[in-house]
Amino acid sequence: MFLLYFVIKYKVFLVKIKIMKKKIYTFGGLLCVLSTVVLAGCNQANKQENSGEGKLEVTQTEVTSSYQKKMIDKDLMLKLDSTYSANNYRYINEKRSKNNPDSREFWYTLEDLEGYIAFAKKEAESKNQKVTGIKIKMGQYPEKGDFDSRLDSKLYGYQTVYLIPTVISADKEESSTKQSSSMKGEEIEGVPGMDFSSANPPY
Repeated sequence: MFLLYFVIKYKVFLVKIKIMKKKIYTFGGLLCVLSTVVLAGCNQANKQENSGEGKLEVTQTEVTSSYQKKMIDKDLMLKLDSTYSANNYRYINEKRSKNNPDSREFWYTLEDLEGYIAFAKKEAESKNQKVTGIKIKMGQYPEKGDFDSRLDSKLYGYQTVYLIPTVISADKEESSTKQSSSMKGEEIEGVPGMDFSSANPPY
């Protein structure tokens, strides 16, 4: 009886050992899986971070710093404004009612400008041309008449500005770098200009 009891206890002990081994193997397997997932996540994050840095560098290189040479401070802006008010703007308003001064500010949204530039580039490419810039031209709405149904009636007779791209043929692009900026490009043909800014006055 004692021997039988010992044999049974020993078998039970062996079964427990096997169960513990299975648990250890299972736990080890789970650790391996979790480690793989974590490492994969880290690698993916690094790839995304590196990819993001690359895109940022591309964006930065696409924007040139040429505009920095043309920026002016507040004092120069005030000088331009006061000189215009004392001369050209005064002459413009001599034949107008004192309560009805001409427009002197013209405003487009950033979305309008970005959209128009993208449109102009696409149209120029279809003509094998390259946009070299945007020309800002002065104009004046007629005193009366049928100009365009989109024009606010209160703007008749007021001065305005309108935009038109300048382009150069792709085969002349290389030679144009040797020319002065005033020679770089001609007004694009067959492509609409852009008008209808927010003008002040009238307010």
